[in-house]
Amino acid sequence: MYFSFYSADMIMSIGLIISALVIFFVGNPNGYTDDVTEWNAWHLFDPIATYVFSITALLSTLPVIKNALYLLMESAPSQINMDQFKAKFQKIPGILILKRVNVWELKPGKVCLLARATVQKGYKR
Repeated sequence: MYFSFYSADMIMSIGLIISALVIFFVGNPNGYTDDVTEWNAWHLFDPIATYVFSITALLSTLPVIKNALYLLMESAPSQINMDQFKAKFQKIPGILILKRVNVWELKPGKVCLLARATVQKGYKR
């Protein structure tokens, strides 16, 4: 399950506020009126929250990183099945041999096609 970047950021902000409040109100044995002068077990709440929120941030950015890698590598869009695409392309009237088909995505929603095909002599559309 992936979170969007903004929802994960909001969850982390709320969590850090909660961890600060827990340390401030519960972590001081003398009550919240005195300064915290000594370490106690409640202070572990902050590093634990930091690790949990770091993992949350990492999980929220994985889809963005994956999409960026696909675009940088100019790979075929995941919604296109290349075998089915080539088979349909081969069935176009007048195409004899389909030698090379490249499909890649320049940016989200902008798909490019480059094909090398041998066309029947004298074929007119």
